[in-house]
Amino acid sequence: KTQNVLVYILSGILKVLHPVAPFITEEIWNNLPVGNGEHLIVTPWPTLVGEIDEEAEENVVVLQELVREIRYLRAELGISPGERCRVHLNFSDSSTLDRLRFYGRYIEQLSKCIIEEMGTEISKPEHVAMGRVPGVDVYLLVEGLVDVEKELERLTRKLLNVEQEIQKVRSKVENQDFVERAPQDVVEKEKERLRMLLEEKVRLEVLRAGMQ
Repeated sequence: KTQNVLVYILSGILKVLHPVAPFITEEIWNNLPVGNGEHLIVTPWPTLVGEIDEEAEENVVVLQELVREIRYLRAELGISPGERCRVHLNFSDSSTLDRLRFYGRYIEQLSKCIIEEMGTEISKPEHVAMGRVPGVDVYLLVEGLVDVEKELERLTRKLLNVEQEIQKVRSKVENQDFVERAPQDVVEKEKERLRMLLEEKVRLEVLRAGMQ
């Protein structure tokens, strides 16, 4: 069974590569137990088999967002890449939890963490780095990893700086004279900067709230 899967995958790769590497792909093709003697150049181009699994795609999107959020929390707190942190995941509903429970080990591997709890009624522990993705609250336990008081002071200062920067950029993009006179790409760049600053502000507020 494993060999059949490998042959199937390799034959598809050879078909895709054939236009750019015709001789070597044809040679390899002739040594595979496929095609019934037919030359690779005349075989059909690979096509999509079956329907797209939309639920699986949604699961992967949430998985990616969770991994990205945990990595963000680690980076924001300066946690060493080699340090495995402990995480609790609180899901907004049981159906999302049931769909993603299988992916727990992948989240652990990709974000260098240990998931101690996954559920729908997980209480926020004291002193955690808190993050949010759609449908899931992330609690990263910081005890023993950071100085909580110093982190709160640092986050407060950083949040203040971000808020000041938001005011500067917002005054720019809300200035009609700037919008009309500046090149369009400059205006769009400032709008995008404002959007990113607002996102960072929300993240920092959530992170600081969890640490308190």
